Parts: sequence; structure tokens; C-alpha cells
Amino acid sequence: MSTCQSNEPVAPPALQNKNTQLPELPSAPCKPFHYTIHGVTVEDPYAWLANIYDPDTVAYLQRETEYSQVIFQSLRPLQERIYEELRARIAEDDCNVPQSIGKYLYYSRSKGGNEYEVHYRRRLQAELETVVLDENELAKEGDYFDLGSFAVCPRHRMVAYTVDRVGDEFYQLYVRDIEGGEIVEGPIENVSEDVCWSEDATSVFYVHIDDNSRPFAATLHVLGTAQDRDRVLFTEDDPAFFVSLWKARSKAYVFIESHSNTTSEIHYIDVNATDETPRCFRKRVPGVEYAIDHRPGEFLIVTNLDAPNFRLLSVAELEPNESDWQELIANRGDTVLEYIDVYATHTVLGERRNAVPLITMLAAGSRLACSLDIWGDIYELEVEDLDDFASDEVWLSHSSPTMPDTVYAYPWPLGERRVLKANELEGYDPGAYSSERLWVTVSPDTRVPITLIKKRTTKQTAPVLLRGYGAYEECYEVYFDSDILSLLDRGVIVAIAHVRGGGELGRSWYTGGKLMEKENGFNDFLACAEFLIAEGYTTAGKIALQGSSAGGLLVAVAMQRRPELFAGVVAEVPFVDVINTLLDDDAPLTQHDIEEFGDPKNPEVFKYLMQYSPYENVRPGDYPPLLVTAAMEDQRVGYWEPLKWVAKLRAAKTDHNLLLLKLEEAGHHGQSGRFQQLRDTALTHAFLLQCWGIDAEDDLK
Repeated sequence: MSTCQSNEPVAPPALQNKNTQLPELPSAPCKPFHYTIHGVTVEDPYAWLANIYDPDTVAYLQRETEYSQVIFQSLRPLQERIYEELRARIAEDDCNVPQSIGKYLYYSRSKGGNEYEVHYRRRLQAELETVVLDENELAKEGDYFDLGSFAVCPRHRMVAYTVDRVGDEFYQLYVRDIEGGEIVEGPIENVSEDVCWSEDATSVFYVHIDDNSRPFAATLHVLGTAQDRDRVLFTEDDPAFFVSLWKARSKAYVFIESHSNTTSEIHYIDVNATDETPRCFRKRVPGVEYAIDHRPGEFLIVTNLDAPNFRLLSVAELEPNESDWQELIANRGDTVLEYIDVYATHTVLGERRNAVPLITMLAAGSRLACSLDIWGDIYELEVEDLDDFASDEVWLSHSSPTMPDTVYAYPWPLGERRVLKANELEGYDPGAYSSERLWVTVSPDTRVPITLIKKRTTKQTAPVLLRGYGAYEECYEVYFDSDILSLLDRGVIVAIAHVRGGGELGRSWYTGGKLMEKENGFNDFLACAEFLIAEGYTTAGKIALQGSSAGGLLVAVAMQRRPELFAGVVAEVPFVDVINTLLDDDAPLTQHDIEEFGDPKNPEVFKYLMQYSPYENVRPGDYPPLLVTAAMEDQRVGYWEPLKWVAKLRAAKTDHNLLLLKLEEAGHHGQSGRFQQLRDTALTHAFLLQCWGIDAEDDLK
């Protein structure tokens, strides 16, 4: 059967008998195109969709959008009901914990129907507050807004901030006078989100982005001078490396990191001697990663050098020779050291063991570590970023799938913690829900963790939403997500598969699911689905999948290999045109991603990628209902990837199940604004509930 055909328009089962007039099913013209690589001819009949200036591309996008809008309109009553549920669960008027910096308390607040936060300050022991930055005012210029970062100058007169008004992650840099409110510098165009100040408040550090969306040049701008006089401190020429920068909490140095997926190199410059040339801490060595932080008299280093799960070392500040590095925490086979936060008297260590995050404290100059008393084994921990280097407290945010977020202050030396803020959900009973950690044996020496969240009254053989990611060593964190309550309350079980390719079980868990081991993550994901069926949690045809970006790749592969298992699939900005993207040297992330997925210019890698790349593996047959999102300003997964995949699926599928494309004028992370994000979530939930046959009129279980 040809992959370039179109089914007759037939009302999907979810819409039958509802008097909904469906438009003609959208179809994309087949424009034969192929290329030969390693002696293999690769057909790419929808390659033309990558050209947004082709009138046929515009016309097809319009047809897909019009078709989807009709379906979305039929889902509107359920979407609106869920939206109201989601909105009722958030604190529309909320304020974070104020932080003391100098003579001021700084904090942010969301209020009423505002989409974005307002950042304030007030003098210690005073009530009158001043607006430092109002994101809602800044967002009035367009439909999209993202505040990358902002930094108040050391003298508390000005604030430097970066904004993205499109979603393409090209930011603009501004400097604003806090009291007067006027813009004193900017915009400086085409920068990343990073910004920090010199300690004399005369200059700001930032990173330029090249035409290929890569942060590549750390730069110093002196206030009052033209942008073309800005001083480039460091330039990275290797397209596989991205540049970022930040200022040490000690306020002594600005660190400039150049990093790929597997290798890092850090330069540093005295924040009080900005006319100097940054010094290289340790030259890059392929496969060696390290991060550094500073305390007067020493640098602290976290590295995987001779330590797969990373170790902690120290070296004298004045002569940081590698031969003088002293080990404080050795590599451990069961625990990975993820990051450190350095204060004057102690160091905070972020660690993970058996998929569980841990926090450990280490006194300055000591090798004796003390673990914080954290309860439970399914939770998320976040260390709050305190500005005060001399602080004798550590602020820690803790939540679990059933308990809303609470911010604690832990004193140093360790003592009794105190609650700074406890988020509460009106009418919410945490005892009505449960979470558990299951382990799926996929081989004699490999067990995959699954986190399961459900309402206690939910019976076995329930509908299941299975989520996953499995790439870049990212851990799929398990936190309190009030959005999923609308699913749990309707008898749905939410499951998270922590498959290989993530970082939940250490470096070997990551390397066991990347490059030529990528298939392990796909197999893990399918094994988790089959486990949930075998153990009676659900049945075949009742599992829905959800994944974003590299997680979209995960769910796409699972759907195409075992379509009969799944009730529906949500693939958000999915990385599905793997080979064509990795062959495109001009794509923003190609060189970066080759270290994650492999280089198809290598014959063996090409053969391996051809086994799983979703676009190349579309076959005629029945597929479950599918909701796919694409973003026009996405610099990570081009809009054409999901678009080409949808076009090919439309031509190949032999069923009448829904296939919907949701196109957004946004970037990789979707719409901005908290209420718009809730509406998008409500639409996704409505689609999933239709896949399970749960309708707007159904009573909550």
C-alpha cells in the first residue's frame, strides 16, 4: 500500500451521533523525494513541509488547523469543565517566601487574573513596597512572554533582565532603573537568558546567540556605551558546545561554562577585574564533565573524572592545579552526586539514590557529611537559591505526588527545621490519594522503576496514563501536580516510567539508554505498559501515553510498535524525524544531539536509527487516537517534524480514530501565561478522557 493516500472522512467514534459536521480530512500532497546514504535509498515524500514559504505548506497547515478546531470545539464543554477545576486548585493570589538581600526583602507575587508575576522589594522592617519588575506590563507587547532571568545590581538601583517575546529562545537584554522605572539600557538583541552584574554595578555579563540559535559568546557590556563596543570574553567555535554564565554566591567570580552533552570546560574572571582575560580552570577532555564553585581560599569541583557517578574535590584558590585536587566525597556505586551549593560555612550536596533525591550537608574544610532528615521515598526536593553567602540556613522545597509543596528552612549546623511556607489546596484531602514505587524486571540485572499515583478508591483495571522521557540524563521528577487530580478523580491511574536514558539510577542508567543503547529505553517503556496489564492495574486498550520532545519520541515509538495496547497518545513537540534532523548540519541542536543519539553519517549508527525513527517507520495499519502538538517558533524540534509525521500517518492509517495536530504560535515549551497553560492542559485532559470513553456528563468517581 502506498504511504501517500487519504482515507474517506468518517466521523470518529467519539463524535458519532453528536450532529457534528466534520470537514474533509486534511491531506498533504506527496512530492516524491529521496536521497541515498550508505547505499540505502531513503524516501522523504513530505520533505517539502520544512519550507514555510511554500504555499502548499501554508495551505496544509491551514487545513490541519481548521480540521482540529472543529474537533476541539466538540471537546469544549469538557475542556471548560476541567479548566474550571484546574483554575480552582491554584492560588490566584500567591507570594513566594521573601528573601533578605542587603537592606531589602525581595519577593514575587501573582495576583487575581494576571498571567504573570510581579516582582517587589521593600526595606527591612518596612511595609511600603516597590515594583522591581512587572511581567504583566512587559507582556503587553505580544501574545507570548518569557522572563529568562533578572538580576538586581549590587547597589540595588537597577535591574537587568532578559525577555523572549516570541518563544524562539532569542532573548533581549534590558537594564531598568528601579525607582524611576525607565529603561536605561537596551534592548541588546540575540542573547541567551543568562545575565549577571559586575560588583561595581557598572557592567553586565551576558551571552550572545548565533544565527543557528546557539549561545556561543560570553560578553561584557559597560553601561553607557554602545553595544558594538561590548567586550567578548570568550567565544566557543565548536557547534556541539553551548555557553552559559553565572556569578558565584561568594561574589568573587563570574563562571563561563562551555558544555556539550558529554564534555565541559569552565573559564572564570574576577568580578572586580573585568578588564582581565578569563582563566581556564581545566581544559576540556572528551567525556569529562565538571562544575566548580567558590569559597574564599578554595574552589570546589564536582566531576566525573575517574568517577562515573561524580565525586567532590577541593583545591586552593590561588593555585588550582589539578595535581593538587583533594577528594572530599568519593565516587559511590549506589549514589550519584548531581550538584553542589556553596556557602561560607558549609556545602549543600544534591544527590540521588535508587531514584530518590537526597540532600547532604558538608562543613567547610570537612569530609564528614550529614544527611538531612527527608521522609518518604517518592518526592521532589529543590534547594532554593539564596543570595546570602553567609547564610546559616538552607531553604528546601519538598513535595510529593499527594502532598503540596512546603518550603522549609534547615539551620546550619543541622537542627530542627521550620516551615517558611506551606501551600494548601482548599478542600483537598491528601489521604484520599496514594502513590507507590513499583519495579519492573526487564532482565536478570535490570529493574525499571514506575511511580504510580491514584485515588485510593480506584479499582483495578482502571484507565492508565503512562508518561515517560528517558533522555539527556534528565530525571522525571515526581512532585505534587494538582492538574492530574481531574484525571485521578475520574478513576484514572497516572504512571511515570523512569526508563533508561534518564538519570534516576545513576550515570549507567543514562548511558544504558543513549546512542547505540537507545532501544533499551523504548523496551523499558513497553515493558512497563505490559507490566501494568499483567499485574491487573489495567487492560490492553486502556493505556494512554503522553510524552514531550524526546519523550514524544518515546511514546511515538511505543505507539508504532504496539498500537493495540493503547487507548490514545499525546505527543507534544515530538522528536520524530530523527535521521533527517541529525543529517542537517544547519539545525540548531544537530551537533549537540549527535552525542545523545549518534551520527547517521556513520553507517552502523544510520542502520540503528532507521530501526526506530518514527517518521521512517510509519506503516499502513490501525493506530490509536493521537493528539500531536507543534510550535512554529520551536528551535529544538522544528515544527515540520511533527507535521511531516502527521502527514505520513494520515496517508498510512487504516482506522477512523482521531488524528489531531495542534499548532501553536509559541516555542518548545508551549504557550506562556499560567491561565493559557491551564487551558492547554484542560484540552489535553479532555482529549484523553474521550479516548477512555469518559464524557463531560460522567459523574466523578
